[in-house]
This record gives sequence, structure tokens and C-alpha cells, in this order.
Amino acid sequence: TQRLLYHDVMLENFAVMASLGITECFQE
Repeated sequence: TQRLLYHDVMLENFAVMASLGITECFQE
């Protein structure tokens, strides 16, 4: 279960970073 939890956290962080990157691209 800990491995799955870690995997979910990584996916969540990736989604947040991706959304932030997309937002920055649109702002320019």
C-alpha cells in the first residue's frame, strides 16, 4: 500500500507541475 501511495503522490505532483507549466505557457 505504501508503494501505491507513493505512486499516487508522484502522479499528483506531476499533474500539478503540468498544469502550472501549461498556465505559464498561456500567460506568456
